[in-house]
Amino acid sequence: MATRTSVASGNFSSAATWDTGVPVDGDTFIIASGHTVAVDAGISIPADGYGDSEIRGILQHAASGTSTIRMNGTVRVYSGGTYHMRGDAVLEFKGTTGDAHGLVIQGENAANFIAEGEDGMPSTTLLTGISEGATSLSFADASNFGVGDWIAIFNNTTTQTAEAQATTLRDEGFWIHEISGNTVYFRQYVGPESTVVSGENNIIYVGNGKIFRVGQKVIFGTGANRNIHTITAINYGANELTLDGDVVGVVADLPIYETGTDKIHGVNSKIRKVATVTTLASTDTDTTITVANASKFTAGDEIWIEQRSAVGGTSDRTYNAYGRDSSILTVSSVSGNTIVLTTAIGYNVPAGILVTRLTRRVQVRTVTDSDYGYVQDLDYSSNYNKKRIIKDVYFRRMGISSSSNYRGVWLRSYCSTNSLPITLTEQVPALSRAAWMEGATLRHSGSTLDWSGLMVHSARNQKTRCCFVCNGKDGLGITGNHSGGVYNCISANNDRWCCRVESNYYYWEYAYNYHSRGNSGIARYIPSFNNGNGCHHNIHDAANSYAFYQYNNQIGMHYFKCKFTGYRYGIVTERAFTHAQYCYFEPVPAYSIATLNRTEQAGGSWVQIDQGQLTYATFISVEHNFEFDAISQYTYDSERSWDNNENAWRVYNRNTTNYGVGWFECVYIPANVTFRARQQIKLAPGYSGNYPRFEARDVQSQTGPNQMGNSGGYWSSPFAGGNAVIQFNASAEYEYQTRELTIGPVNFPRYIQVGVHVDSSNASEGYWMKETEIYLDKPYSTPSLSSLNAGPGPRYYTGLGIRNTFDQLITRLGGRLN
Repeated sequence: MATRTSVASGNFSSAATWDTGVPVDGDTFIIASGHTVAVDAGISIPADGYGDSEIRGILQHAASGTSTIRMNGTVRVYSGGTYHMRGDAVLEFKGTTGDAHGLVIQGENAANFIAEGEDGMPSTTLLTGISEGATSLSFADASNFGVGDWIAIFNNTTTQTAEAQATTLRDEGFWIHEISGNTVYFRQYVGPESTVVSGENNIIYVGNGKIFRVGQKVIFGTGANRNIHTITAINYGANELTLDGDVVGVVADLPIYETGTDKIHGVNSKIRKVATVTTLASTDTDTTITVANASKFTAGDEIWIEQRSAVGGTSDRTYNAYGRDSSILTVSSVSGNTIVLTTAIGYNVPAGILVTRLTRRVQVRTVTDSDYGYVQDLDYSSNYNKKRIIKDVYFRRMGISSSSNYRGVWLRSYCSTNSLPITLTEQVPALSRAAWMEGATLRHSGSTLDWSGLMVHSARNQKTRCCFVCNGKDGLGITGNHSGGVYNCISANNDRWCCRVESNYYYWEYAYNYHSRGNSGIARYIPSFNNGNGCHHNIHDAANSYAFYQYNNQIGMHYFKCKFTGYRYGIVTERAFTHAQYCYFEPVPAYSIATLNRTEQAGGSWVQIDQGQLTYATFISVEHNFEFDAISQYTYDSERSWDNNENAWRVYNRNTTNYGVGWFECVYIPANVTFRARQQIKLAPGYSGNYPRFEARDVQSQTGPNQMGNSGGYWSSPFAGGNAVIQFNASAEYEYQTRELTIGPVNFPRYIQVGVHVDSSNASEGYWMKETEIYLDKPYSTPSLSSLNAGPGPRYYTGLGIRNTFDQLITRLGGRLN
């Protein structure tokens, strides 16, 4: 084994390029500063690979023809060096999981990784610019697109300097509704969907009018039956929508969707297909699928065919139900829009299932599935001299288990794409303060390391677009990023989180993404320093456990127009109050309330509020399942939804034996003030457990009052704690039963939690619960003290009254009056 150093620019396979001859198997090589070495098609691929090597000049693959570098060690890019992949470039790694073999760009100024492949899925451009609210797109060429395709639209041409790219959060994603020539009509990526029952003049009746809003634009029908209108009025009781124009054609039984762009898009914006959809159903033993448009799919391609929740039964949701790597199949041939596979599918594929292509011309891969490699671009933030472009690269079988540094594809650093040392062949904009990531695919090795997937960490302003990741630990990641974004990406079959969105700040965004079959949660969201545009228009389907996981958020993070389906255990909120707005939630059928007459909601944990009181972390869904008058709340082992007919909360519990499962509000009680609370509940039909208890307790009593054993008993000192409990009885089986609690004054202030709980695993059928009435006999010394109160949601103020008895109302303290 020898070290070969370049002495001139030239072909990698030419002896004249090297000081002591062309590198051979086991050698290491050094591309010296000032030299450009071309990885040409004539290179002899070593059997095992080159050892640890260095790029200090430019290592550049040929623009055409397959050119391969095989490594059995690391290839490291140093300051002033550039590794440029293009054409049919291949970087291969060979070696065991215990060794370090990967592409490394770490801690170096002006160390560049530029990998530019041609589009792995069809694309075109926007012929005319549009403002927000547009209902059609003018494609330069729509021939490679089909009805049902998922498309992304973004700017890939405009040069941006300084922090300009931080505020241009203009990416969007849509589903194609109809194609007429090169005019494309679309529906929003996530939004209300129903069916038109009938229509005449400018009035239509739909299956569920509650999910629509005045001012929304809707689309239903195609061709001569195509209707695009704005809703001007809604009669929710009659499911009647009034439109801004008369309907045309026969509209009964047509699906109706929301349409319209939310953002502006300039002329020549790029339109890229993210995935197509199946148009016919296939069974697990079939070897063919039929899709809306098979453009770009060719023999030998590796493709992903979605494993939709419940395709194998009503409880089917687990990430590895069909094998860890089972959603990736290989194309044998393509005929029209029919794709023939090399093996049977292995799971049922209904119509409407997503299909996308992983294979790219540029590849960073392992030699065999038993080898391991990684990509690591880390930790340089003094300037933006590093250049990083990752466009349409297939990272195949990346991820090593031996070190947390070798997780998969791990990207950090402040980067740019302007003033490049090479000439690009693909269209990438010149950005002075952002890297470019588009169309990358990662088929992970299956490493179980934390953060193993396609991770972007502390990479200022970087946007990740139209990428795919599967078979990792955490899937997609965006964390610690200034003005970052993830758009129109797919994360599938990862054995923990499908995405991690953590601690971002300024103008960040996570939107138009699809998550399929995560394990311990479809998504993990940790609050950010600024909400930016936040998390919206994401779809999350199939999870072993939770719809998503929210961690450590005290102010309430905003989720908008997200759709969560196919999970079992609901939502986890750890040390967090948070909420979703205009979102949709539906567990896998076997674990729905309709099937079980109870909830499987298991998420939630204790949370400490600003002033020190403890309560269960609660997640609230506002305009639940898109309905304007629906609200649902989720906490530890319990969920409740507002029942408009009963004017009360409908509570369902999980069949566990945990004490204190229920709903509480927390109220600040000053010294020398009497506390009173009143509660009404009605048990659900068939209620079989212990009767619920109405209880008031303070923070010190979470594990039981007066643990110190003070002779004076409850509240004999600020540290003794205390509680008051009264149980409901059989009368609550037939009508609302009222229970009242009174706690006398003491000479110190307290936080009192008051609410209804059960301590029986057989109480899962639940009950109806009126709003808790809470009264003090003296007003607060200042109205601002009411801000210390918290309810089961993202910090709303409990309504308090002033009463000397339960029947004598004196005044109102502020907030909601119950």
